[in-house]
Amino acid sequence: MLSKLVSLAVVMAIIYFALTRGLPWIREQVAPTARSYQATDGDTSDPAWSCIERVAQANDSLGQLVRRFSTGPTDVDEWSTASWDVEAEIRDAEMTCSCPAEACSKAAEAAGELRAMFSQFDATARGTATTYSNPARNQERVFNLLDEARSLAGF
Repeated sequence: MLSKLVSLAVVMAIIYFALTRGLPWIREQVAPTARSYQATDGDTSDPAWSCIERVAQANDSLGQLVRRFSTGPTDVDEWSTASWDVEAEIRDAEMTCSCPAEACSKAAEAAGELRAMFSQFDATARGTATTYSNPARNQERVFNLLDEARSLAGF
């Protein structure tokens, strides 16, 4: 009788692990994201190009961070360590987008949206979030702003 209970507990632990860790990992490996960073062909000396690419890379990094921590309980210390790099990328993108071109303004607006999304995800991970917005809508706005910036820059 005891061996049956131990066997049942082991099977339940394996099923729990498969559902909470294995399945999300498989989904991340197999399913491509709807849209992601793609380097554009453009004049790499153009400040608008630099700005747009930095924002696009920060956008992808934020998406990867959210996917990584989207399942199960979040270890706040692990989140803090992982999120530091993404926050630095967003900050660098914002600083890169200081050129006077309209394309830079659109990309800077996208970087601001990323900053707001990061802040919301950070508050959620730490358990201090008080309001929630629609992340899918915010993400679509970032993509649209980047598309507009690319168009304005002629990429």
